[in-house]
Amino acid sequence: MITRVFDARLLYQTQDVGEKFRRAIADRPHISPTTADGAVASVNHNRWIVLCSCGSGCAVDLILHRAWCFECGTIYDGIEVPHDAAAIEALLVKRPKLENRNWIPGESLDQLEDENRQNGVV
Repeated sequence: MITRVFDARLLYQTQDVGEKFRRAIADRPHISPTTADGAVASVNHNRWIVLCSCGSGCAVDLILHRAWCFECGTIYDGIEVPHDAAAIEALLVKRPKLENRNWIPGESLDQLEDENRQNGVV
């Protein structure tokens, strides 16, 4: 059983996701990286993400509060990560199926606990 919610470093298996992003788009001259601010992190299928304006889900680096869109080249800085991210993760990782490990901003810890109880997750 996977016991952590993936952030960009875990998902891409590197401590320098920015470098991986630069290498990935180097051979795609039609992509010109732009920067966007004000994104809010959520959890989707066991991954901390932000939704890009292009429709892609971008894995969030929880340490840098940054995400990179490998589809359109947008770099998200200053991502808002919930102060209780560790508590959110602790409740989500109790769920055996990754596709059920989801959290959206505004959803409380009590709501996550209720969902767990309703689905027989202790």
